[in-house]
Amino acid sequence: MDPHFIGLIFSVFNNDSSMKGRIQVIAFQSIESTNEAVVSTQSTGSIVLFPSLNNNMKVSVVLLLLAVVAVSAHDWLVIPTPRMTGSQPATQQCAPCDPVRSDSPPPTLITRNKVFTIEWGNNHKTGNYNFYLAKKGNDSVLADFKLIVGPVAADQNQPETTTYTFSQALGNYTFRYNWDSYCNCADIILTDPAPTGATAANGSVKSPIDNTILQQGYYLLKSDDGTPVGVFNSYTGTANCVSGYHASGNACVEGSSAASTAVLSAALFAVAAVGVILA
Repeated sequence: MDPHFIGLIFSVFNNDSSMKGRIQVIAFQSIESTNEAVVSTQSTGSIVLFPSLNNNMKVSVVLLLLAVVAVSAHDWLVIPTPRMTGSQPATQQCAPCDPVRSDSPPPTLITRNKVFTIEWGNNHKTGNYNFYLAKKGNDSVLADFKLIVGPVAADQNQPETTTYTFSQALGNYTFRYNWDSYCNCADIILTDPAPTGATAANGSVKSPIDNTILQQGYYLLKSDDGTPVGVFNSYTGTANCVSGYHASGNACVEGSSAASTAVLSAALFAVAAVGVILA
Protein backbone atom coordinates (compact mmCIF):
# COMPACT_ATOMS: atom_id res chain seq x y z
CA MET A 1 0.00 0.00 0.00
CA ASP A 2 1.22 3.50 -0.82
CA PRO A 3 2.73 4.98 2.41
CA HIS A 4 1.01 8.29 1.59
CA PHE A 5 -2.42 6.70 1.15
CA ILE A 6 -5.33 8.13 3.11
CA GLY A 7 -8.75 6.51 2.75
CA LEU A 8 -12.30 7.61 3.52
CA ILE A 9 -15.27 5.30 4.01
CA PHE A 10 -18.69 6.88 3.48
CA SER A 11 -21.72 5.19 4.98
CA VAL A 12 -24.43 6.69 2.80
CA PHE A 13 -27.73 5.18 3.85
CA ASN A 14 -27.46 4.66 7.62
CA ASN A 15 -30.64 5.20 9.60
CA ASP A 16 -30.81 5.66 13.35
CA SER A 17 -33.51 4.28 15.63
CA SER A 18 -35.67 7.34 15.08
CA MET A 19 -35.51 6.76 11.29
CA LYS A 20 -33.60 9.96 10.63
CA GLY A 21 -31.01 9.62 7.87
CA ARG A 22 -27.37 10.42 8.46
CA ILE A 23 -23.99 10.27 6.69
CA GLN A 24 -21.20 8.53 8.61
CA VAL A 25 -17.57 9.09 7.61
CA ILE A 26 -14.56 7.03 8.69
CA ALA A 27 -11.03 8.07 7.70
CA PHE A 28 -7.99 5.81 7.95
CA GLN A 29 -4.26 6.05 7.24
CA SER A 30 -1.97 3.16 6.31
CA ILE A 31 0.94 2.57 8.68
CA GLU A 32 3.83 0.25 7.91
CA SER A 33 4.74 -2.35 10.52
CA THR A 34 8.35 -3.26 11.38
CA ASN A 35 7.45 -6.60 9.81
CA GLU A 36 7.62 -5.85 6.08
CA ALA A 37 4.96 -8.42 5.38
CA VAL A 38 2.39 -6.60 7.51
CA VAL A 39 0.64 -3.37 6.60
CA SER A 40 -2.08 -2.14 8.95
CA THR A 41 -4.47 0.79 9.00
CA GLN A 42 -5.18 3.32 11.71
CA SER A 43 -8.68 4.77 11.93
CA THR A 44 -9.34 8.36 12.98
CA GLY A 45 -12.77 7.45 14.30
CA SER A 46 -16.31 7.92 13.06
CA ILE A 47 -17.95 11.25 12.34
CA VAL A 48 -21.67 11.71 11.68
CA LEU A 49 -22.46 14.46 9.17
CA PHE A 50 -25.78 16.09 8.32
CA PRO A 51 -28.06 13.77 10.36
CA SER A 52 -31.30 15.17 8.99
CA LEU A 53 -30.58 15.02 5.22
CA ASN A 54 -32.87 13.02 2.97
CA ASN A 55 -31.34 10.26 0.78
CA ASN A 56 -31.05 12.35 -2.40
CA MET A 57 -29.26 15.14 -0.55
CA LYS A 58 -26.92 12.64 1.12
CA VAL A 59 -25.86 11.18 -2.23
CA SER A 60 -25.05 14.67 -3.54
CA VAL A 61 -22.92 15.46 -0.49
CA VAL A 62 -20.99 12.19 -0.76
CA LEU A 63 -20.26 12.72 -4.46
CA LEU A 64 -18.99 16.23 -3.69
CA LEU A 65 -16.71 14.91 -0.93
CA LEU A 66 -15.35 12.21 -3.23
CA ALA A 67 -14.61 14.81 -5.90
CA VAL A 68 -12.61 16.86 -3.39
CA VAL A 69 -10.60 13.80 -2.39
CA ALA A 70 -9.87 12.93 -6.05
CA VAL A 71 -8.61 16.42 -6.92
CA SER A 72 -6.10 16.34 -4.08
CA ALA A 73 -4.56 13.05 -5.18
CA HIS A 74 -1.37 12.58 -7.18
CA ASP A 75 -1.30 11.13 -10.65
CA TRP A 76 -0.16 7.70 -11.80
CA LEU A 77 0.69 5.79 -14.92
CA VAL A 78 -2.00 3.37 -16.15
CA ILE A 79 -0.82 2.10 -19.58
CA PRO A 80 1.75 0.62 -19.92
CA THR A 81 1.19 -1.13 -16.60
CA PRO A 82 3.50 0.40 -13.95
CA ARG A 83 5.62 -1.48 -11.46
CA MET A 84 3.65 0.07 -8.60
CA THR A 85 0.23 1.70 -8.33
CA GLY A 86 0.25 5.38 -7.39
CA SER A 87 3.04 7.88 -7.94
CA GLN A 88 6.17 8.06 -5.82
CA PRO A 89 8.34 11.14 -5.14
CA ALA A 90 11.37 11.25 -7.44
CA THR A 91 13.54 12.21 -4.47
CA GLN A 92 12.58 9.02 -2.62
CA GLN A 93 11.75 5.69 -4.25
CA CYS A 94 11.64 7.09 -7.76
CA ALA A 95 15.19 8.11 -8.54
CA PRO A 96 15.04 7.43 -11.40
CA CYS A 97 12.45 4.64 -10.97
CA ASP A 98 10.38 2.91 -8.35
CA PRO A 99 11.87 -0.54 -7.73
CA VAL A 100 10.73 -3.81 -9.27
CA ARG A 101 8.86 -5.74 -6.59
CA SER A 102 7.86 -9.37 -6.22
CA ASP A 103 4.27 -8.41 -7.05
CA SER A 104 5.15 -6.15 -9.97
CA PRO A 105 3.24 -7.08 -13.16
CA PRO A 106 4.99 -8.70 -16.14
CA PRO A 107 6.38 -6.40 -18.85
CA THR A 108 3.93 -4.86 -21.30
CA LEU A 109 4.46 -6.08 -24.88
CA ILE A 110 4.38 -3.21 -27.37
CA THR A 111 4.47 -3.73 -31.13
CA ARG A 112 7.04 -1.61 -32.92
CA ASN A 113 6.06 0.86 -35.65
CA LYS A 114 2.44 0.82 -34.51
CA VAL A 115 0.63 3.66 -32.73
CA PHE A 116 0.51 2.98 -28.98
CA THR A 117 -1.78 4.81 -26.53
CA ILE A 118 -0.22 5.94 -23.24
CA GLU A 119 -2.73 6.50 -20.43
CA TRP A 120 -2.42 8.03 -16.97
CA GLY A 121 -4.56 9.50 -14.20
CA ASN A 122 -4.65 13.28 -14.38
CA ASN A 123 -5.53 15.26 -11.27
CA HIS A 124 -3.55 18.45 -11.88
CA LYS A 125 -4.37 21.71 -13.61
CA THR A 126 -0.79 22.93 -13.82
CA GLY A 127 2.57 21.58 -14.91
CA ASN A 128 3.54 19.18 -17.66
CA TYR A 129 3.78 15.43 -18.14
CA ASN A 130 6.88 13.94 -19.74
CA PHE A 131 7.63 10.38 -20.82
CA TYR A 132 11.09 8.85 -21.11
CA LEU A 133 12.65 5.59 -22.33
CA ALA A 134 15.86 3.76 -21.43
CA LYS A 135 17.30 0.44 -22.54
CA LYS A 136 16.98 -2.23 -19.85
CA GLY A 137 20.31 -2.59 -18.07
CA ASN A 138 21.21 1.00 -18.90
CA ASP A 139 18.59 2.70 -16.74
CA SER A 140 20.24 3.29 -13.37
CA VAL A 141 20.44 7.10 -13.49
CA LEU A 142 18.18 9.83 -14.87
CA ALA A 143 20.71 10.68 -17.59
CA ASP A 144 20.11 7.23 -19.12
CA PHE A 145 16.51 8.16 -19.97
CA LYS A 146 15.70 9.92 -23.23
CA LEU A 147 12.60 12.07 -23.61
CA ILE A 148 10.21 10.51 -26.16
CA VAL A 149 6.92 12.33 -25.46
CA GLY A 150 6.30 15.70 -23.86
CA PRO A 151 5.77 18.10 -22.48
CA VAL A 152 2.03 17.37 -22.32
CA ALA A 153 0.13 20.12 -20.47
CA ALA A 154 -1.98 19.04 -17.48
CA ASP A 155 -5.70 19.75 -17.89
CA GLN A 156 -7.45 17.35 -15.47
CA ASN A 157 -9.01 15.20 -18.18
CA GLN A 158 -9.87 11.75 -16.80
CA PRO A 159 -8.16 9.66 -17.98
CA GLU A 160 -5.45 11.52 -19.87
CA THR A 161 -3.97 9.91 -23.00
CA THR A 162 -1.41 10.57 -25.68
CA THR A 163 0.06 8.42 -28.45
CA TYR A 164 3.54 7.39 -29.49
CA THR A 165 4.96 5.05 -32.13
CA PHE A 166 7.92 3.05 -30.82
CA SER A 167 10.54 2.53 -33.53
CA GLN A 168 13.49 1.58 -31.31
CA ALA A 169 15.26 -1.77 -31.65
CA LEU A 170 13.66 -4.95 -30.37
CA GLY A 171 14.25 -5.69 -26.70
CA ASN A 172 13.57 -4.78 -23.08
CA TYR A 173 13.14 -1.17 -21.97
CA THR A 174 12.18 0.90 -18.93
CA PHE A 175 9.42 3.44 -19.59
CA ARG A 176 9.29 6.44 -17.24
CA TYR A 177 6.33 8.76 -16.53
CA ASN A 178 7.01 12.08 -14.80
CA TRP A 179 5.07 15.05 -13.44
CA ASP A 180 6.95 17.54 -11.26
CA SER A 181 8.84 15.35 -8.73
CA TYR A 182 6.51 12.38 -9.10
CA CYS A 183 6.92 9.42 -11.40
CA ASN A 184 6.06 5.83 -12.25
CA CYS A 185 8.13 3.37 -14.25
CA ALA A 186 6.93 0.45 -16.33
CA ASP A 187 8.79 -2.48 -17.86
CA ILE A 188 8.10 -2.93 -21.57
CA ILE A 189 9.29 -5.21 -24.37
CA LEU A 190 9.31 -3.97 -27.95
CA THR A 191 8.25 -6.71 -30.37
CA ASP A 192 7.71 -7.14 -34.09
CA PRO A 193 4.22 -7.54 -35.55
CA ALA A 194 3.10 -11.09 -36.30
CA PRO A 195 2.16 -12.08 -39.85
CA THR A 196 -1.49 -11.96 -40.87
CA GLY A 197 -3.41 -15.05 -39.78
CA ALA A 198 -0.96 -16.10 -37.08
CA THR A 199 -2.45 -17.35 -33.80
CA ALA A 200 -1.25 -15.61 -30.65
CA ALA A 201 0.01 -17.99 -27.97
CA ASN A 202 -1.70 -17.81 -24.59
CA GLY A 203 0.08 -20.51 -22.66
CA SER A 204 -2.02 -23.34 -24.10
CA VAL A 205 -0.77 -23.52 -27.72
CA LYS A 206 1.93 -26.08 -28.51
CA SER A 207 4.80 -25.62 -30.92
CA PRO A 208 4.65 -27.92 -33.98
CA ILE A 209 8.46 -28.06 -33.89
CA ASP A 210 9.20 -29.43 -30.41
CA ASN A 211 5.73 -29.69 -28.79
CA THR A 212 6.57 -27.16 -26.07
CA ILE A 213 3.96 -24.71 -24.76
CA LEU A 214 4.21 -21.33 -26.44
CA GLN A 215 4.10 -18.31 -24.16
CA GLN A 216 3.05 -14.71 -24.74
CA GLY A 217 4.96 -13.08 -27.59
CA TYR A 218 4.99 -16.23 -29.74
CA TYR A 219 2.61 -16.96 -32.62
CA LEU A 220 1.58 -20.20 -34.31
CA LEU A 221 2.06 -20.13 -38.09
CA LYS A 222 -0.23 -22.21 -40.31
CA SER A 223 -0.38 -23.29 -43.94
CA ASP A 224 -3.30 -22.42 -46.21
CA ASP A 225 -5.16 -25.55 -45.08
CA GLY A 226 -4.70 -24.69 -41.38
CA THR A 227 -1.86 -27.10 -40.62
CA PRO A 228 0.66 -25.71 -38.07
CA VAL A 229 3.98 -25.24 -39.90
CA GLY A 230 6.04 -23.01 -37.63
CA VAL A 231 6.41 -20.44 -34.86
CA PHE A 232 6.96 -16.69 -35.10
CA ASN A 233 9.03 -15.13 -32.29
CA SER A 234 7.96 -11.48 -31.95
CA TYR A 235 10.85 -10.78 -29.56
CA THR A 236 13.41 -11.47 -32.29
CA GLY A 237 11.22 -10.96 -35.37
CA THR A 238 12.12 -14.40 -36.75
CA ALA A 239 10.23 -17.52 -37.83
CA ASN A 240 11.18 -21.14 -37.13
CA CYS A 241 9.61 -23.74 -39.42
CA VAL A 242 8.94 -27.47 -39.48
CA SER A 243 10.68 -29.77 -41.94
CA GLY A 244 9.57 -29.16 -45.50
CA TYR A 245 9.12 -25.42 -44.93
CA HIS A 246 11.57 -22.54 -44.73
CA ALA A 247 11.46 -19.10 -43.15
CA SER A 248 10.74 -16.21 -45.48
CA GLY A 249 10.56 -12.97 -43.54
CA ASN A 250 8.12 -13.57 -40.69
CA ALA A 251 6.36 -16.52 -42.37
CA CYS A 252 6.97 -20.17 -43.22
CA VAL A 253 6.92 -21.10 -46.92
CA GLU A 254 6.67 -24.63 -48.29
CA GLY A 255 9.82 -26.05 -49.89
CA SER A 256 13.52 -25.48 -49.38
CA SER A 257 15.05 -22.06 -49.21
CA ALA A 258 17.27 -20.76 -52.00
CA ALA A 259 20.29 -21.08 -49.73
CA SER A 260 19.48 -24.70 -48.89
CA THR A 261 18.98 -25.49 -52.58
CA ALA A 262 22.34 -23.92 -53.42
CA VAL A 263 24.10 -25.95 -50.72
CA LEU A 264 22.46 -29.15 -51.94
CA SER A 265 23.42 -28.39 -55.55
CA ALA A 266 27.01 -27.75 -54.51
CA ALA A 267 27.13 -31.02 -52.62
CA LEU A 268 25.74 -32.98 -55.57
CA PHE A 269 28.26 -31.29 -57.88
CA ALA A 270 31.08 -32.26 -55.56
CA VAL A 271 29.93 -35.87 -55.44
CA ALA A 272 29.70 -35.96 -59.24
CA ALA A 273 33.20 -34.48 -59.55
CA VAL A 274 34.64 -37.12 -57.24
CA GLY A 275 32.93 -39.82 -59.33
CA VAL A 276 34.52 -38.48 -62.53
CA ILE A 277 37.97 -38.45 -60.95
CA LEU A 278 37.62 -42.01 -59.66
CA ALA A 279 36.45 -43.16 -63.04
